[in-house]
Amino acid sequence: MKTRNNRMEHVHGWPEISVDEGFDLFLETFLRNLPPETNPGDEAALRELIHKALGRVHEAWPQFSGDDVSFVRYMAERIDDTQSAERSLRSMAVEDLFLAQCCANKIPEAMAVFEERYFPLVDWLLQKKAVPSSAVADIKQSLREQFFLRPSAPRDLPMVGRYGGRGRLKYWVRVVVNRVVLRMLDKDSREIAIDYEDLERISDPKPHSESKVLDRAHGEYFRDAFGKAIGGLPERDLEILRLKYLNGQSIDVIGERLGVHRTTAARWVNKAQKKLVTNTKKILATELALGPDEVDSIVRIGVLNAHIVLEGLE
Repeated sequence: MKTRNNRMEHVHGWPEISVDEGFDLFLETFLRNLPPETNPGDEAALRELIHKALGRVHEAWPQFSGDDVSFVRYMAERIDDTQSAERSLRSMAVEDLFLAQCCANKIPEAMAVFEERYFPLVDWLLQKKAVPSSAVADIKQSLREQFFLRPSAPRDLPMVGRYGGRGRLKYWVRVVVNRVVLRMLDKDSREIAIDYEDLERISDPKPHSESKVLDRAHGEYFRDAFGKAIGGLPERDLEILRLKYLNGQSIDVIGERLGVHRTTAARWVNKAQKKLVTNTKKILATELALGPDEVDSIVRIGVLNAHIVLEGLE
């Protein structure tokens, strides 16, 4: 034995090897499977993060045996290539990602845990929609098939394999379940892509019917993303939005307060609104690994939920 840094340990899925050799193997596997052109960042820090990620997974899911190298590869393939791999891995929900991988691999115990944790939302949605009890079992079975059985692009995995670890699994599941259930209940409905003018609707004091779904299914992560987007706005944009939505001022009054013509004030209001919605969409897409349709649906409903928007501007 050379040094204390070369002690012998057993690594899941591999024979007994030294920690240094084992974690070099993990690092090399991780780097080889990153999306093309991804900046790895500091490799020493990345190696430590991989070690910690595996430790967190072993602690969270001792009942599931798995191949550590396979999971390292799975993590690497889902790294956000718009930032360094080191930074992306720091924010990755690795415990949730491992459960999702086990479900994608059709491990019965993992699928049972998934259903126990996340299917109560299905019951809540169906109850709110007054779905006949005769249809509940069919809807749940369809969801099971989509989550665990039916392959989907891009990796020929079931839908749960699309979860990328950006944001908590429970938030991703809520979005998917809500979308699937609503589409099953109203197959002719079409999701309307949001435009920034939808922010005008938040001044309507009447609660929108979809906002009740948002409160439980979407409210937590919409509020978080919206708050981050507000925090990234320039001070003038914040002042404009506060004047319009908190104080209820007209374009003429806003123009007077800012010392500009009403046409300029209207243009500034529209620009601030558009920037806020666009940034909220980007944050949701990045943190929850969602496609444009899902993001549009969440934001479209979110801006109708006046109390979330107004709280964020205070």
